[in-house]
Amino acid sequence: MTLQGQRDFFAALTGFTLINMFKGLLLVSYKALPYGFQVEFVYKGKLDQTFLTLLEDALAVNLRSTDDVYPMTMMGGNALMLLEHQGHGLFAESLSFGKKELVEMVKWGDTALPAPHLEGFSPQFKLLHIQEPKKGLWRLEGALFTEKKDLKDFLKVYANRKKSDPFYLASGAGLVTAEGLFLPKGVALLESIRKGEEHFWGKRGFVKVYGRSELFPDKAFACTPVFDDKPFSTHLLDADSPRLWAFDKKGATTLKEVIGPFRLLKAAQKETPDSLFVGDLLGSFYETARIIKSKGTVAASLFASPLQALALLLQETEGHLEHLERLAKEMFEFSS
Repeated sequence: MTLQGQRDFFAALTGFTLINMFKGLLLVSYKALPYGFQVEFVYKGKLDQTFLTLLEDALAVNLRSTDDVYPMTMMGGNALMLLEHQGHGLFAESLSFGKKELVEMVKWGDTALPAPHLEGFSPQFKLLHIQEPKKGLWRLEGALFTEKKDLKDFLKVYANRKKSDPFYLASGAGLVTAEGLFLPKGVALLESIRKGEEHFWGKRGFVKVYGRSELFPDKAFACTPVFDDKPFSTHLLDADSPRLWAFDKKGATTLKEVIGPFRLLKAAQKETPDSLFVGDLLGSFYETARIIKSKGTVAASLFASPLQALALLLQETEGHLEHLERLAKEMFEFSS
C-alpha cells in the first residue's frame, strides 16, 4: 500500500475514532495531505491541546485492532445511502464519487467508511493542530509517515514553518496587516512584480490580458494558503486577484520558455507537458505556469497572479526584501 493509501486509511480511522469518542459529533470530510491527513467535523464543545492528547491515545488503541477491520466494496450510490443511514449525511454530501462507481470501504463494527483496506498497519503519526475556521466547524490535521525518522525530520521542519509561510513573512516585512490587507509597502511591491511580468512578456511580443479567472479557458490556478493559521485574505488569492495571461499570436511558445525564470528558484518543481508546479517545504505543489494552445495560438501564464509570485518569492528569500527584489528582477529580466 502506498503512503497516500496509508494516509487515506488513517484519515478514515481518525473519523471513526472521533464519532465514537464524542456524542453529537458530525463528520464532515477527511482526506490525505502531502504530509499526513485532515479531518473536518462539527462539534459544539470547545477543543484544545488536551483533546489532541486524548485523541492520540485513542488512535493508538484503535490502531492495534486494524487487523479486525472488515473490507467492503460497494457501488457509489449504495455507499452514500449507507453513510446517510449511519447518520453521516454531512459527510455523504462532501463525497464526489458517482452512483455506479465502485468504492472501497472499511468497517469497524457497525460503522463503515470509505477508505482502502490495510493489513499489518503500524504508521508513525502525530496530531499537529486543531482549529475552528467557522463556529462549530473544526479542522484537525496530523502528520503520518512509515518511518520514525521521516516523521521526526518533518516535525523539525513544521516547528519552523513560519520561516516559509508567505503570510507571516509578509506580515513581518510590513507588507500586510494581521487581517491580510495590503499596506502601501506591499502594494508597491506587487506593482513592481506586475511590471516585471509585463516586461517579460513584452520582450516576446505578447499581448497582455487582465481579468477574473472565469473569463479564461480552464482555470489556471486554484490557490490555497500554505498554512492555515493566518492565510492571506481569500479574495486576494482567488478570483478577485488579477491574473496575467499573455497571448502569442504566432503560436510558437513552448513550456520550456515559459518556465525558464523558475530555474532560479531552489523550491522543488514538477513538470507536466503543459504546466509547472512549484512546491513548498511541506510537500504541497501549486500550479505556477501554464500554456494553452488553441487554434494555432498560445496563451501563457508566467504566474497565476502577481500575488502568487510574491508568495513564492517570500518563501524563497525567507522575507528578506532586498534579496526578494533582486531575485524578482533576475527572473523577470530572464531571456531565453
